[in-house]
Amino acid sequence: MGIRTRVIGLASALLVALPLFVLGTWLETRIFDGLTSILQNQSFLSVILFFSVVNLNAILAFVLIFLSFRNAVKLVVERQRAVFGSSLRTRLVTLFLFFSLIPTLILLYISTKFVNAHFERWLPPNIAQTSQMSLKSETEYREKILTLLSNVDVTGSREKAVDFILPMDSGRSSSVFVREDLQPLLPQIEATLKKNSSVISSKAKWIGIEGTRFLAAVRHGNLIYGMVAPPAIHSQWQLLEAEVSQAQPGIELVRMSYYILLGAITVLLIFSALWLGVTIARELTGPLQSLAVATELVASGNYEVKIDDVVSDDELGQLARSFRSMVFDLRDANQRARASAHELELKAAQLSEKTEYYASVLQEVQASVFAVDDQFRLEACNPATERLFGILETSARGRSLGELLPREFYLHWLRPLMMPLVEKGERRVAGEFSGKISGRDCQLVVSCHALIKPNGERAFLVVIEDVTDLARAQRMAAWREVARKVAHEIKNPLTPILLGAQRLERRVLEKIQGPEHDVMRESLRVIVQSSDSIRQLVDEFVSVAQMPGPNLRSGNIVETLSLALRAFPRIPIKFWSSWKFGTLSHRPMRRAAILKRFPCMS
Repeated sequence: MGIRTRVIGLASALLVALPLFVLGTWLETRIFDGLTSILQNQSFLSVILFFSVVNLNAILAFVLIFLSFRNAVKLVVERQRAVFGSSLRTRLVTLFLFFSLIPTLILLYISTKFVNAHFERWLPPNIAQTSQMSLKSETEYREKILTLLSNVDVTGSREKAVDFILPMDSGRSSSVFVREDLQPLLPQIEATLKKNSSVISSKAKWIGIEGTRFLAAVRHGNLIYGMVAPPAIHSQWQLLEAEVSQAQPGIELVRMSYYILLGAITVLLIFSALWLGVTIARELTGPLQSLAVATELVASGNYEVKIDDVVSDDELGQLARSFRSMVFDLRDANQRARASAHELELKAAQLSEKTEYYASVLQEVQASVFAVDDQFRLEACNPATERLFGILETSARGRSLGELLPREFYLHWLRPLMMPLVEKGERRVAGEFSGKISGRDCQLVVSCHALIKPNGERAFLVVIEDVTDLARAQRMAAWREVARKVAHEIKNPLTPILLGAQRLERRVLEKIQGPEHDVMRESLRVIVQSSDSIRQLVDEFVSVAQMPGPNLRSGNIVETLSLALRAFPRIPIKFWSSWKFGTLSHRPMRRAAILKRFPCMS
């Protein structure tokens, strides 16, 4: 991944550097072509120094432009990707550029005007005007001389119109005419004409005489007509032309140097503003980005985050210290909250387990249990209440007991029983009710308890136990006990009476004759019959006193116990068996029951 990144970076640098190289080469060529006329009369050292400064400024400008463009592109990319702080960085950079670009451009404009005005005053206007007029008069003089030579009359008085007439062949001197004051210059004139014979034609031209004077020459046939400029005019014109030709490029060169320097300063100021904006924005957004990332981590639940990179003493450092303190407090609070939550979960689990256990117990309790508020409105009840009074908890919750319970039972018995809980503040009341409930005779045991809810409101818990079957069973048991005692009390003297009657019949009846015999026999018969009747009555009492006999049959005891436990699904009962036998026979059970009832048979 690192190699690929470096390759991409190198390719990007080459793509940027290649156009810059081409642009720099083109600009260098254009600058060289444009400055050829300016630098042609300058020294080699001045040319090297000038181009070194130009190249250095160009390289500096390209580097600054590249860095500025890179920072600008980076800002745009970060803005498009919505990087944190990109908006602030863009605003700061734009602000710095705005407040630096306008003064810089104004300063550049004023400096340019000042440089132009200064270089326009480099030569005084009168001197520049005089120089220009002198150069112009020289030009006019030369053109006039050339015109005269071109129009010279070769057939008339030629000696008056020209300064010398010489043949093309230097060996011939018969037709030579030279003005007397120019006789000393004749060898130099001949040498100059011989040297420039190839350029002399029918069109007059100026030729220099070894750098001291100038002559104008024109060819007519085999003769050369010419005029020589005065020495003073030549030296003055040459000096003036040299000074003007050197002064003007020097002025332009210095002016160009000033322009390059001003351009470099402008680019440097703009880059400095851009760099300063980027640096200040980075100094501001760096700590803020660290704080933002840390805030997101804290918001996601990571309280181990640290921001050690922000250690300044300014407002950002104070903000970082406050954030560290906040994270430390949040970490402690989170640990305490987790401990409290764990404890609450344990308590909630225990409470839920207890609630489920109590709900299971209430579901299986055969007594009617229901809770009412202080206005005797139903809040909750168990299934036994539904079976006893035909109340559905889902539809009855919130309704008054007067609407749910039988009118006579509630108004004449239950409500008066519960009033001491409301009026006197008693904690518990109880009572027994005997009467008809839903068309059947019932005997109920009722207990009412006053409760206080967690919110401080009062409530009442009513427990109604249907003891109708229990009372019937108790009465039945009492009758059985009475029958057993009566049978015992009657059966004990009945046997001696019957035995005494039978003995009298065997021994006494045979000895009695006459009417007493009949009376005695009838009396004994009555005694025996009455004893049999009493015995039958005793047998009935005995049958009442005895419990019904068991109806034993063969079966699987494990399946029987499993079916019995299915009746209590809400109570957590663990049942397991390692019984490996099948069906049990009822005969051993019957034998065990007989032996238990009649121990004397064992």
